[in-house]
Amino acid sequence: EYMGSLHSSRMGNSSNKDTTMEYAVPFELTPKKSFSEGDYIRVESVAGTAPTFLVGHRYRVRGRARLALKNGCIYVGNTTSTSKAPSAIEAVEGSALTIALRCDEELAFDVAFKLATPGTLHVTAYDYNNKDPNDNAVAGWILGEIRSC
Repeated sequence: EYMGSLHSSRMGNSSNKDTTMEYAVPFELTPKKSFSEGDYIRVESVAGTAPTFLVGHRYRVRGRARLALKNGCIYVGNTTSTSKAPSAIEAVEGSALTIALRCDEELAFDVAFKLATPGTLHVTAYDYNNKDPNDNAVAGWILGEIRSC
């Protein structure tokens, strides 16, 4: 289950918007992993300092999630093949890339970050009780490709 914006536009300067991130960034949700019945991550908006996902710019992803995980989290991340950068995505001050989930409770998330390397931006739910060393993701969405300026 998802919501997505298909249009890019400048955001208004109303007092309830973050005016430092002036663009409504288009995103198309592509399944990263499918959801169990009743579980969801809804991405409601993406705003940024650029109209597309570009390295060096800041972004903010807002949405809601509900998953039946007893010990899990939502993570906004950048999957990349570049291993030279210390971090492919960096939370801005006052924000966190990882948000703890409470089993079967809806969570509102609002994550602000800076993109450091090209890659794939995603919002993913992880199960800490799943000890698979290769992938403990249980569900998620790919928001789009991150390009160099």
